[in-house]
Amino acid sequence: MKLNTGLIQFRLGWALLGIAGLVLQGIATEMTRPGYFTDLTRFVNFFSYFTILTNLFITIWFILAFRSRQTGQARWWGDQPEIKGALLVAGTVTILVYWTLLVDIPIPNVTGEIANFLLHLLVPLGLLIDWLIIGRDHYFTLGATVAPLASPATARLSCRYAASPR
Repeated sequence: MKLNTGLIQFRLGWALLGIAGLVLQGIATEMTRPGYFTDLTRFVNFFSYFTILTNLFITIWFILAFRSRQTGQARWWGDQPEIKGALLVAGTVTILVYWTLLVDIPIPNVTGEIANFLLHLLVPLGLLIDWLIIGRDHYFTLGATVAPLASPATARLSCRYAASPR
């Protein structure tokens, strides 16, 4: 398989943006609430937010996608409609909820503003861009994308139907 260096660089760049956003959000949280990460309960609480988890999983996906392309794998488990579809739905929910309901909440520092922009728009949008670039060669339907919202069983049925030859 011929390596697509543009896609490799794109995925690496988006993985780095995800890491930067998560680190900046941690720094912004610590700046507004000193000692926040010294308590294990608060540390675990930080990773329980939907936005943090979504961006963490998207970032991990980009790291693994970068690595699979770099090693020349044609397909890998992250290209499955169930996985990419669930991440797309979570990323879309993150974008929509923040930019329709939470955007006007004041942020006390520039670090938080940058982290918000990265985590609530740029990183989730990267997965959508990746899907538009490479997702068209997969059986990837709206049903496979929306099905994870209903239940895991529905997602499996929808994706199995989407992957069947027509």
